[in-house]
Amino acid sequence: MGRDVELDDLGQMRAIAHPVRWQVLKELYSGAVLTATQAGELTGLSASAMSYHLQHLAKLGLIERDASADGRERPWKAAGSGLRMSAQPDATLGAAMMQNLLADLARLLATPPPGPGGASPAATGSAE
Repeated sequence: MGRDVELDDLGQMRAIAHPVRWQVLKELYSGAVLTATQAGELTGLSASAMSYHLQHLAKLGLIERDASADGRERPWKAAGSGLRMSAQPDATLGAAMMQNLLADLARLLATPPPGPGGASPAATGSAE
């Protein structure tokens, strides 16, 4: 899994611009292995709806099946170590992709860093 997956197709870019698919891709490319049920819990979708999205991402070469411990589960993993865009999205698609990135940044900035002992400064009453 050492290679990056190259995004050189507008279909691939449209797929990652979808907020639910983007959320799952971030998780998978951070090293997680997820079933449709687990991915659905992460995104708030049913397992069957998430299965549709996962299969679409697999058709585009962005994710792939992982080995199942018991043969019943159907886990998914990232198809590479990262995603690299080599094509230019159109303005609408680029704006949608940017919205996903800005939403991620807003969530990151809204999460206070832990204070001493793992408690946030707000929880301890300190105003460092």
